[in-house]
Formats: sequence, structure tokens, C-alpha cells
Amino acid sequence: MNAPSSRNGRASSSTSPRSRSSPISSLPRLKELPFAELKLDRAFVTDCGTDKVNAPLCKTVIDLAQNFGSIAVAVGIEKGSDALALVSMGCDYGQGFLLGQPMPEERFISLLRQRANPPAKGKGGAGMAVLQARRA
Repeated sequence: MNAPSSRNGRASSSTSPRSRSSPISSLPRLKELPFAELKLDRAFVTDCGTDKVNAPLCKTVIDLAQNFGSIAVAVGIEKGSDALALVSMGCDYGQGFLLGQPMPEERFISLLRQRANPPAKGKGGAGMAVLQARRA
């Protein structure tokens, strides 16, 4: 515990985490352990475009991952505004209900095959054209 201080006439105190018990103590290990990705937890992703704590935290984690030559993955994306904010911050990948619901392996493989072999032009309707334009 730090020594009490006075701010606006009120006594206050603050605590500092012990280095051995704090998740922050793992930061020095980043130099020692190679990692392929850093994941942003849903708690930080929610409202990351507007929240005054989550926005800089997400940007910092994204920059940290990329500065180490790794990728940043945002988990729990549920709103379009969060997805747009993460893209503008340079996030590499995302997952969440906005992008796709959990599904059985067979369904996932079927979707991958459909995307690998899109229907011939003129088949699939206007919706397919929009999806293909988004992929381009």
C-alpha cells in the first residue's frame, strides 16, 4: 500500500499490485516467449469505439501484438460499431456472434466449400452479389 496522499482536501490511498501475483508481471515474459497472437477479451471489445477505457486498451494490445510480429484477435464482437472500431485500430482478426454463430463442424466445412466454389454468375440472386463484392 502506498502512503496516504491528500487530494482536494481528502485523504486517499492507492494500492500497487505485487509483481509476482499480477497479470502485468507476465509482460516481461513477452520477450522470452514467442506468441502467434494476442486475444482481446470480450470485456474490452464491447463498446471499444466509444468507451474511454476500452478504446485505448484495445488499440494498445493491437499495436503490441503487431510490434512483436504477431496478430491481434478480437473476441466477442457483437455490434457493427465495435467491428468498425477494431478495423480502424488495425485489428487483424475477429470472432463473435456478429460475424458468425457457433455451428457444428459439418456445417462449417459446408460453408467453406460453398465459399471456395461460388455459384455461376446469375445464380444465387442479389444477396450473393453483395457477399462476393464484400470478399473482393
